[in-house]
Amino acid sequence: MAMGTSLRRVLILMVVGAALAGAVFFYFSRQEPAPLVPPAGPRVGKAGQTTDVIPRAWRGETETAGRELARATSVFWQDWVWTERRGRARVAIVDGSILNLGPETRLKVLPQDERTSYSTVELNYGKVRAEVKTAAPGRRFEIRTPTAVIGVVGTEFFIDATEQKTRVLCLEGQVAVRNQQAEVVGEVTLAAGEKTDVAAAAPPAPKARASQAEIEQARALTRSSGLDITLTDRQGNRVNLRERVGRALVVNYWATWAPPALAQIPDLNRLAAEFRDQGVEFIGVAMDSGGWPAVATSERTTPLRFTVLLDEGNRAAPILGIQAIPTTLLVDAQGRVVARWQGRTAANLMRSQIQRLLQP
Repeated sequence: MAMGTSLRRVLILMVVGAALAGAVFFYFSRQEPAPLVPPAGPRVGKAGQTTDVIPRAWRGETETAGRELARATSVFWQDWVWTERRGRARVAIVDGSILNLGPETRLKVLPQDERTSYSTVELNYGKVRAEVKTAAPGRRFEIRTPTAVIGVVGTEFFIDATEQKTRVLCLEGQVAVRNQQAEVVGEVTLAAGEKTDVAAAAPPAPKARASQAEIEQARALTRSSGLDITLTDRQGNRVNLRERVGRALVVNYWATWAPPALAQIPDLNRLAAEFRDQGVEFIGVAMDSGGWPAVATSERTTPLRFTVLLDEGNRAAPILGIQAIPTTLLVDAQGRVVARWQGRTAANLMRSQIQRLLQP
């Protein structure tokens, strides 16, 4: 009898236990699963925006269809960006990098990886000058071409890429270059003024010094604005005219040895005073091998009553297409040259075109 009672108790406990287990299973099976925490990875959303476009460039989610870019147009991660035969574009990325696209260039802005702080641009072909000068600690920036990988932090460099070969020219800082194929052994580190070529399935060629002409051409091919030129003020500071974009400009190229240029200065002084309150800035650019001493001597008899800058070595003049002295350029607020006057020009002609530019 005792044994029968114990057996019944065991059976009852087993039944109750099974019921409780089933209830617990039923309860938890009805609950919403806990959300999974997504791992850190590529960023989504806006990658940056254009700061200059001339004359035409595009962006799109595919290689075949896109929308035309204008100044201050947003560019998103995974976007393709490309230029036409004479096009230029300047794109400021949110990580502080700046991409200057030359003509007939196509690239893709890949999402930034938040885990590694790596930024990558895929350059299919064309010419790009990258400015990567605000790198945070541990950050890395790479441009990948069909034949090369260019890894860089805190520098400026130029790339000319085709399917068969990539040329890399370091303009400032240092840049590491290797083949796109990981199994190809060999890497070259370039310092400012050095270049290398990377062919398909081959390590980078030995580095070599770039000529001054090659450096100037690299900058000129990727300028998105004719105003992207650097001049010098009286204190020796470097001034880029691109910083003046946003206002109307009258830029006068002159020289102390050119009588027509000196004869035009009084007219320019009067026009500068007339339009100063309307936001028009006049800039005189001196082309004198004698530098500031020659300018100072000339100003004792013919003073300029507006900003004067010096084109040292006349390096900026070819970029602006200066072929005669004096030459005066009228530039709109978008940085576009809308009028060009060669030789001494009547003040009334310049006045009328400036007034037309200022009309709403």
